[in-house]
Amino acid sequence: MTEYYKISGKVVEMTFKGIDDDILTDCYEMLKYCEQRNSAVAIELKNKPFDQMYELAMADKA
Repeated sequence: MTEYYKISGKVVEMTFKGIDDDILTDCYEMLKYCEQRNSAVAIELKNKPFDQMYELAMADKA
């Protein structure tokens, strides 16, 4: 696991190199919103087949 953390840390550094902190903060806030919005639905749908998950998740989309 220690080696994995070293490598994943480097991947994070490469991915976000040179990106302004304000942009990273905005991205974090958007992803946090998505996670909060979808976490309850994910628990509800987790054991269903994918096609059924999709249909149920998209049912309220007009």
